[in-house]
Amino acid sequence: MPTIHRQDGFQLRIYTKDHPPAHVHCRRGKSLVVVFLPTDGGRPTLREQNRHAKFDDVTDALRIVGENSATLWNAWRQYHA
Repeated sequence: MPTIHRQDGFQLRIYTKDHPPAHVHCRRGKSLVVVFLPTDGGRPTLREQNRHAKFDDVTDALRIVGENSATLWNAWRQYHA
């Protein structure tokens, strides 16, 4: 599972043999937030979070995925082509 991006204490990862729809695993400490990549100019959406993820973890993960969606989409396509 390669780390695609690091920001604000998060490691954003994409599993190489994962399933669609396109999503990214955002880990900061014990918090894990899984976010669907935005489509058609939309916003990223929450898929799930673990019990350690606080509200700020979720909002930060959604923001970071939105800011870096082009890079994350390129990585998703690279690993799932």
